[in-house]
Amino acid sequence: MIINKKLEGDRIYLRTLTEQDATEKYRSWINNPEINIFLETKKTSIKELENYITTQNNDPNCLFLGIFLKENDTHIGNVRLSSIDFNKKSGSIGLLIGEKEYWGKGYGTETYKLFINYVFNNLNLKIITSGAYKENIGAHHIKKKVGFKLYKEEEDVLVYRLNKKDFFFINQ
Repeated sequence: MIINKKLEGDRIYLRTLTEQDATEKYRSWINNPEINIFLETKKTSIKELENYITTQNNDPNCLFLGIFLKENDTHIGNVRLSSIDFNKKSGSIGLLIGEKEYWGKGYGTETYKLFINYVFNNLNLKIITSGAYKENIGAHHIKKKVGFKLYKEEEDVLVYRLNKKDFFFINQ
């Protein structure tokens, strides 16, 4: 799914990624063990990234956006809503801040608030889920901060759930 506008936050904007965004810098995030520790993919090429971006954009049940700094248009990460079920009004969200210098500075929280607000208001979803490995403390912190509640615990993963009404109550 493609959106033809930027979603503007205080310090960032989100936009649909294109094949031109499959840069060496983006590739380096995926190939860096310190950054990819909680990702399923551990190694990629630029061509594979181009194909991945195209596949995500062509999937009507996925919204995949890049996270860019407003001050200089630097691409610092991505956010994705996948497994969108318009009948159940649900989807699953994931986030990657690939540029380590922006970890722990609120960019993940700002991204989630901006992106989730768009999803609830424009895609008419009512529930968003999100999983994170138990060791991924930063991910748990961000999820709780924007209103996700622990939904279930699996062997290595905690699964969170966010209802539309809870999100708008907490983030008003």
